[in-house]
Amino acid sequence: MGLSIELFIFLGVIVAFGVVMWGAMTQHRSLFIAAVAVLPAGLATLLSWYSYAESGSILWMIGYAVVAVISAYVVVRHSTGAK
Repeated sequence: MGLSIELFIFLGVIVAFGVVMWGAMTQHRSLFIAAVAVLPAGLATLLSWYSYAESGSILWMIGYAVVAVISAYVVVRHSTGAK
């Protein structure tokens, strides 16, 4: 039994979320952090819409929306160099 693609996707999501959280906390500015944070921002936005449209789950929608807002904040903060 080998490693499956789902494991790699899961690990990638964990790493990307860690980079976003680190980017939100650090004073250091990096375009790499902004580039990595674009993916969770987009995915969380789509998942927020999907969770509401498919199942009507307000709690999941809010949770994904919070992740999307934090990721978008990190993208803007690190791409513009604003403090």
